[in-house]
Amino acid sequence: MASQEGHTGVVQAFVSAGADVNLQEHGGHSPLIMASQEGQTDVVQAFVSAGADVNLQEHGGHSPFIMASQEGHTDVVQAFVSAGADVNLQEHGGHSPFIMASQEGHTDLVQAFVFAGADVILQRDHGVSTPLNVAGQRGNIDVARVYVNV
Repeated sequence: MASQEGHTGVVQAFVSAGADVNLQEHGGHSPLIMASQEGQTDVVQAFVSAGADVNLQEHGGHSPFIMASQEGHTDVVQAFVSAGADVNLQEHGGHSPFIMASQEGHTDLVQAFVFAGADVILQRDHGVSTPLNVAGQRGNIDVARVYVNV
C-alpha cells in the first residue's frame, strides 16, 4: 500500500483524483492508520491536509494517533496533536495514545501529551490501570518521573 510504504507522491495523486481519504478495509484500517503505524510523516501530513479523520478508529478501536503513539513515531504524533486529534481517545481495551506511550516507554511523547492536556489519570481496563500504573508495570522509570513532575 502506498501509504504504508511512504509513497507520498502516489498518495497525493490519489487524493487529487478524489480518493476517499477515510476509506477503510474490511478490518477497519484506513490508509492513514497504516501510514501512522509505519511512521510515514509526509504521507500522514498529506492525508491530514486532505481532511482525513485523525480520530477514525478501526474495528478494535485503534486510531491513527494510538498506532503512532504505540510505535513512538514522534513526528507523526506531533502532526496529530497539531491537527487537533483527541489525546484521550480510547480503543476498546481502554488504551489511549497517552497510555500507549506510557506503556511503551516513549518519554518524549508522554511529556508532549502532558503538555497537550492529556488526562493523566485516565483509566483503562475498567478502572484498573492509569498511564502511571502501566509505566510502572513495564518498568519505565523515565516515564514515571514525568508523572512525578506533573
